[in-house]
Amino acid sequence: MKKNMKLKPLILLAGGVMGVLLVGIAVEFLLPNRPLLFSVIFEGLLLAGVLFMLFLLFRVLRFYNRVHTLLRRLLSGDYEVGLPTPMHWKDEFTALEDLLNQMTDTLRQYDVLRINRIRQLRMTLDLVLQYADEPMGLFEVEKGAVNFNPAMMSLLNTDRNTVKLETLRNLKANQAFVDLLVKTIETEKSSQQGTVSLQLPGQEIAVSTNIYTVPYKGKDETVSLAIVYGNAESKQNTKNGLKTEALV
Repeated sequence: MKKNMKLKPLILLAGGVMGVLLVGIAVEFLLPNRPLLFSVIFEGLLLAGVLFMLFLLFRVLRFYNRVHTLLRRLLSGDYEVGLPTPMHWKDEFTALEDLLNQMTDTLRQYDVLRINRIRQLRMTLDLVLQYADEPMGLFEVEKGAVNFNPAMMSLLNTDRNTVKLETLRNLKANQAFVDLLVKTIETEKSSQQGTVSLQLPGQEIAVSTNIYTVPYKGKDETVSLAIVYGNAESKQNTKNGLKTEALV
């Protein structure tokens, strides 16, 4: 079986130039009384070799700068990049550039699939959050906000369906809930459960209820979402240090 032989222009050109230069150097020592024409040819080949080395150095530096820029942009999350390749000149560097472009296209496709999966997941969670009978909340790490479904809004005696985590931090009664949420998304990155008090802006009474949190982690163990479940069986209203229990 014959193997496909691929020509490598830079290697062939470098080998040819170096071979001619070696022959010229050998003749330089073996024929001290060489003709003038030979000296001119030898000096021309030497100049051509120097120019080729400069050209090769230029190609290496240019390729390095392009690859460095490409990798830096890929690491920053920009997959709409690529390396321009010449149409009429193909060598070892252009072959590597073609492979890098193929890798970039593959990463771009995976990124599109990832975005679509996240979008579908978010749509599914929104539907579950909206129509679930169980009190639920969805915390988005990027936005730093908790979205409540109607059952959770009823449990907390509020008409607010969204509240910022920083807003909850500003109210002392929410400290236990904030600590529970931080454990879920940052420190332990695991499910947490506990009885906490929740007081939203504009409320004078903090609602004490059982909370169960579940993180959604990616492949790199980064938490992007956390689901917050509330207990609708009973709740306690706290005002001025006094607690009253009511059935929901």
